[in-house]
This record gives sequence, C-alpha cells and structure tokens, in this order.
Amino acid sequence: MTQDYKHPITPSPEQVQQWIEEAYAQGATGGEGLHVFAHKAAKWGADQELNECLDWLQDPCCADMPSLARDLKYSRRPPH
Repeated sequence: MTQDYKHPITPSPEQVQQWIEEAYAQGATGGEGLHVFAHKAAKWGADQELNECLDWLQDPCCADMPSLARDLKYSRRPPH
C-alpha cells in the first residue's frame, strides 16, 4: 500500500499486530496463521462496512424507515 492513499476502511498497524499475535497465540503457524489472520481481517472489514451502512441509514433522509437499519444488521449479522 502506498503512503499517499489510505482507504477509509483500513485497519491500524496496531490492529494488524494484534491479529498476528492472536493467530500465533492460538498455535497457528505458517499457512494456518495466514488463514486465521485473513479471516480476522475479512470479518473486521465487513463489520466496518456494515457499520458505515447502518450509520448512513440513520441519516434523516431515511427517517421514514426506522426499522431498516435494524433489519439490515439482522439480515447480515444474525444472532448465533
């Protein structure tokens, strides 16, 4: 990644380091560690995007659809 452009949804270096440490703390090594890391990064990115969508739906332009944000979140992240 170049220094002159940073995507709005980019994990901090500290977050990346935490994922690395968590992967290896789970005993993952090599390719397995990369898989754990990739999974954490993908989930984090998807959660960031969902939160941005939910924030957008809270905008007054969507005031006539109060349950829309709740329904979107439930459909994309159902309770386990």
